[in-house]
Amino acid sequence: MVYKYVSKNRYFKDIIDDYFKTDWTKYNDINLDNLNYVDVDYPNKSCNKCNIINQFKTIDMLSNKKDQYNYILKYNNGVKPDYIPLTISFTKDSIQNIEYLFTNNKKWIIKPENSLARKGVTVISSYNECLNWIEKYSYKEWIIQDYIDNPLLIENKKFHFRVYTLVIKDNTSVTILLYNKGFMYSAKMAYDNNLLLKEIHLSGEDKPECVNVFPEHFNKHIGEDVYNNKILPQFKKIVRDTVLSVYDRIQCPDGMSSKYRCFKMFGYDLLIDSDYKLHLAEINARLISFKYPPPGFKEGFYKNILDIITLPNIKQEYIKGDFLYVDTRNIIKQKKEFDKAKLYAAIYAMVCILLVVYVILNY
Repeated sequence: MVYKYVSKNRYFKDIIDDYFKTDWTKYNDINLDNLNYVDVDYPNKSCNKCNIINQFKTIDMLSNKKDQYNYILKYNNGVKPDYIPLTISFTKDSIQNIEYLFTNNKKWIIKPENSLARKGVTVISSYNECLNWIEKYSYKEWIIQDYIDNPLLIENKKFHFRVYTLVIKDNTSVTILLYNKGFMYSAKMAYDNNLLLKEIHLSGEDKPECVNVFPEHFNKHIGEDVYNNKILPQFKKIVRDTVLSVYDRIQCPDGMSSKYRCFKMFGYDLLIDSDYKLHLAEINARLISFKYPPPGFKEGFYKNILDIITLPNIKQEYIKGDFLYVDTRNIIKQKKEFDKAKLYAAIYAMVCILLVVYVILNY
C-alpha cells in the first residue's frame, strides 16, 4: 500500500521527507482527498478526509495572551495560579486605566496581546515609557505583566526555558506530552537590576551564544537533583493545567476521516527565579522558530514526534524517545453527556408543545 502525504513545514520539511521516503508518495496539494499525513505551518480549517494533520482548527485559546490568562483563571476557580505573573489587559484607548501601577520605579513587562517573536515586548518602569512605547506600534490590544525581579542567573545572565509540548487529539481523547529536551535562552548582557536595558532583562535566541540545551546545561551549572525534583515537576504542572483549561475547545480541522488525528506543537517560555520557581511568560503556538539548534536536535525532535503520531494507538506505554507522558483526557463521555442533554431538552420542548396544543383544543 502506498501512503500519501503533504509537507509544507518550513522548519522540518527535509526531516519529514526523509522519514516518509519509503512506501510514501509526496504531493503538493493539501486539498487532495484521503491524504494520510498533512504537515503545514498554520492552523487549518479543513481537509478532505485526511487522516493526520499537524494543526488544530484554531489556536487562539492558547496563543492569545489575554484569552490564555482568562481560561487558566476559570480552570483554577478564579484564583490566579502562582506560576502566572499578574497580568492586566488594556488597549491604546484605555491605557490611562493602568497609570496607577507605576509607583516606586517598579518594573513591568508590556507586550501585544497577540504577537510573536518578541515583537512589541519591552520592560518599562514609568507611565510615560508605556505611552511612548505603544505609540510605536499599530497593535490596539496589549497586556502588562509583573516583572520577575529575582531571576536565577547562570554565568551572571538572566535566562528562560523554551519547553516543547505535543498535544494530540483524536476522536476519543486529548493527550499531552512533554519533550524532556529544550532550550535555555539567555540575555545578551550580564544582569543588573539598576539598568533598564532590553539586552539585560529580555532573554532570547538572539545569537548562538545565547542558546543552550537543557537539561544538560542546567544540570552542569545548577544540578541534576534540582532539575529532576524541582524543575521538571513544575514543567508538567504548567503544561497540564494550561492545556486542560482549554482541552474541550481543541478541534481538529473539518472534513477529516472517521479515524482522524490532529496534533500541535507548542513552545512554552518559562522564567525561573532564584528560588527555582517557574513563571509562565507565554505560549508560542504559531511559528515556533529554531534559529540556532545544535546538530541533530531538530532531526531527533521531529522524528520522535512522527514516531508517536503515526502509532496505531497513542497510549502511555507506547511513548518512547525523549517525550514524557503528562496526561490524557477522554472526550467520549463529554460527547455522550452533551448528546443526552440535547435529547432531554428536545423531549421537554416537545412535551411543552403538546401541552399547549392540548390546552388550546380543549378550552
